[in-house]
Amino acid sequence: MGLPLVLGVSGTLGSLSRSIADTVKEDERTTIVNTMKTDLTRDCLNWAFSKEDTKLERTAKNKIDDYVGGEVNYAEVCKWVLG
Repeated sequence: MGLPLVLGVSGTLGSLSRSIADTVKEDERTTIVNTMKTDLTRDCLNWAFSKEDTKLERTAKNKIDDYVGGEVNYAEVCKWVLG
């Protein structure tokens, strides 16, 4: 009689621990996304409002590149950041 109870509790605890782990991962992902958006907001605004081929545009692009670790599609990144 004790075996089904143990299996039932074990299954429930396993599901609960996976649920908590998923929540922690989701919280961490949300924190990373929010941090990236905050960090890139000023540079994206500078990029968006600058005239083409200006020092302001190049500086904003360089800062975005440095933050991300390589060249990016600035329009798409800034759309995501400012959206």
